[in-house]
Amino acid sequence: MSCSACKEGEKGMLQPDDVVKTIPASALKPGVFNQDIIQKAAMFNSIPPPPKPSPIIDPTPPVIQLPIEVNKTLPSYKEMAFGLTESVKSTLMQIAKGGQAFAEKHTVDMRMGECLKCDFLIPAQSRCSKCGCFMNVKTRLQTSKCPIGKW
Repeated sequence: MSCSACKEGEKGMLQPDDVVKTIPASALKPGVFNQDIIQKAAMFNSIPPPPKPSPIIDPTPPVIQLPIEVNKTLPSYKEMAFGLTESVKSTLMQIAKGGQAFAEKHTVDMRMGECLKCDFLIPAQSRCSKCGCFMNVKTRLQTSKCPIGKW
């Protein structure tokens, strides 16, 4: 009498008939398709294991290094709020007098050209570090002024 390991070594793999011999009779239940279950078990044991899962990709983006010019300091929120209030007030006064709220294209281009040459501009944000305004908006308002008098 040889064990199932010896039979495996001789034949290469266990056959469904060999599996039947290794299961005790008490494990087989009447009324169940035992032979079918045993054959499926033998086939399952011969299936290779699934491949290892691929590593999980981290969905968070990497930290973005901002240019050095972003480190320029902006004025306090109080100063920026005061400047915004003055800009809105002067624009509304201009509209009330029947004037235009927005500047003409050549004026906007001239203002933006001056801003691009200025040391106070933060190009990555298109903001002025002197007043804190977004220059692509401020240069379009008819009554707005440069905080250092360039336009």
